Amino acid sequence: MQWFIFIFLAIIFIVTPYQRGLYFTAESYGTYFIIISLMLLLIVRHLLIKKETYSLKTVLLVLLLPISYLLSLPVAESPMGAMDSVIKWLAYSSFFLLLYWVSFKPAVRKWLSPIFILTGTLISLFMLMVYWGTYDYHDAVLNSRFAGVFQYPNTFAMVMAVYYLFCLLLMTKKGSSILSYLVYAIPLIPFFICFIQASSRGMILILPLLWFIGLVMLSVKRQIEYITYTIITVGCSLLLNYLLFSKNVGVAASIAVILLSAALNIGMKYLFYRKNLQINFFTRKGMQFVLPATAIIFSVAAMLDLRYKGLLYRVLPDHLQDRISEISLQAGTAQERFIFFRDALRMSKDSPFIGFGGEGWATVYSMYQQTPYLSNKVHNGYLEWLLDTGWVGFIIFFIVFGYLLHKVFQGYKQAQDKSMSTAVVIALLTIAVHSFIDFNFSFGTVWLMVMWLLVMGIPEQDGSHEKSFFRMSEVNQKRMVTITLSIFAILVVVGIISSFRYMQAVQYADEARQTTDSIEKISVFEKAIDYHPKNVTYQMNLSDFYLHRMRENPELDYRKELEDMAADMVQLEPHHSIVLQKAAGIQAQLGNKKEALALLDKALEVDHYNTQLYEQSMKLKLEMARMVPDQKQQWAKAALVDYQQFSQWEAAFQQQDLSKEYNSRDFGITSPIAYYTGLSYYLLGQPEKVVELYSRYNHLKDDSKIKALMILALKSIDDDQHHLYSLEGNDRALKETVEQLRGL
Repeated sequence: MQWFIFIFLAIIFIVTPYQRGLYFTAESYGTYFIIISLMLLLIVRHLLIKKETYSLKTVLLVLLLPISYLLSLPVAESPMGAMDSVIKWLAYSSFFLLLYWVSFKPAVRKWLSPIFILTGTLISLFMLMVYWGTYDYHDAVLNSRFAGVFQYPNTFAMVMAVYYLFCLLLMTKKGSSILSYLVYAIPLIPFFICFIQASSRGMILILPLLWFIGLVMLSVKRQIEYITYTIITVGCSLLLNYLLFSKNVGVAASIAVILLSAALNIGMKYLFYRKNLQINFFTRKGMQFVLPATAIIFSVAAMLDLRYKGLLYRVLPDHLQDRISEISLQAGTAQERFIFFRDALRMSKDSPFIGFGGEGWATVYSMYQQTPYLSNKVHNGYLEWLLDTGWVGFIIFFIVFGYLLHKVFQGYKQAQDKSMSTAVVIALLTIAVHSFIDFNFSFGTVWLMVMWLLVMGIPEQDGSHEKSFFRMSEVNQKRMVTITLSIFAILVVVGIISSFRYMQAVQYADEARQTTDSIEKISVFEKAIDYHPKNVTYQMNLSDFYLHRMRENPELDYRKELEDMAADMVQLEPHHSIVLQKAAGIQAQLGNKKEALALLDKALEVDHYNTQLYEQSMKLKLEMARMVPDQKQQWAKAALVDYQQFSQWEAAFQQQDLSKEYNSRDFGITSPIAYYTGLSYYLLGQPEKVVELYSRYNHLKDDSKIKALMILALKSIDDDQHHLYSLEGNDRALKETVEQLRGL
């Protein structure tokens, strides 16, 4: 049974990173279904056949993690995102419990480290093969930066740093076989090359810090080894980087450098232990901190060199020089992340205890943003957890992982050879530290790495004889395990059913997108929604098919279905501006303009930096003014209310005196907004305000509609300047536009 489960877990761990790092839930339902099903199999075996899972009693706290997401489900801003998060954490916690349980078998436990390293090695080699053109993987390279299977350079750099430090520290381990040392040494160069080419400024700062912590945790002799292997691997990596990206050498030369580095590392290992290399001076009492102190001095010197572009700086690859030069807390991306963090903390105040549910930030961040940025992630894994689950879930998170890390540090203290324990601690710290400044926690692969590392780090022992976290008798402990697993089994069954249904929905949705027959599209997408009724994306897609079908065949009437769908979408995610905008568009196309305007007004309340919303709302209000002449001025004033709101937010942003890089939503005056504003003034009989408006936005004067309005406004106030806009009567289209507007 243990081997059966371990083989499944190992295959999942090795294969699933290529599903874009398990970032997209729709691609991951199958993986989660398998993991949760294996957990149910183990629970059923425990309850009915063989009660052999009492060893799990010391780590059952992990079951609180999916429960923390479950608590926020009733108030979730995105029911779909919230349920997806519950399924994810059922899978992650099940993965940990299953792996922890199988690790009590010594024959299985010895494979944990090789499988972990193999996974990282394949990820790095795959990236290099994509670079060489052997494989094609979408967005594996972004803006000349390696992004790997994650399609995101920063997370890819973090993962490569984790594996590099892990293998580097294992090279200091004593008494391993030559094959083991080859497993540790060979991938060091691919890891570091991929790290360099990912060009992550955050990881460039974090890697030396974590390397230094690893140095301090080792004994003196291991410190010397650690420094030696670092010098060899960094030197060979820079050589290979130069050959690859400056001389365009091929695969054979790359393999030669990788093998050279591995041979040098293993040769030094042989000298250290077989030839008993004399380093007596460094093994004297109190010398453990000499090398770290020396490392600090060299680090300061290196930082000064990089700061003032000295010898070390000039040795680095050009793109790395550029990234290092850009490192600053004043850099645009750094400052923007501080804005994210402040907005996230403001947002958390509105639901402090149980949060907003999974994907809460992505759903409603537009309500809280101070600047017009686009970011579906907070770029801080801990703040994301706080927003999703509130302070209750946040405290649970730190209790659970604090307890597990405590057990890992116990393993470090108990270990005679601390290389493995140090490698696990440093790897976990790398993930933890970098996740303060990026959204690594959004990748399922990162969480599977965390769970695998925790199992490797927790001391190897028989959990059935270990003292429980809860002080109680052996009989009560067993009863507690059985009751806990029985309750968890209910959640597991719900997770299995839900993940299977959602997986079926994904298949139907993919089938609908591929078919060209519009009737079949509708039929198949309706099945997808039946399997996943909380998926607003499917509802938006189906509404498009309904509307397209009605345009193709005017005799068909999907009006009732569309109205119900718009209402359902808004009910599911009432504060999501994209959903409100889509529902408004549906109502507008059905001719329900007042209902559409009510939805657009709601959308503008929750998304004040969305220029499209202002354009759509003002356009629709002015259409109402044309359709209902008696209410012309009322609707024109309503359109001006939108413009006033737009102007207030535009002024608020401009007062912050930020550069364009803080405006990723491209928020600002557009020709349609300027035109609708001018038309509103014109309908209200205020031509002088039309002139004043367009004088302020002089860069929009070439727009034909704006030019026509300006001509009418100038004529209305007897200003001869209207001739400047008439193109001496040669522009026929302009004349027609003027006549159309005059008719209003």
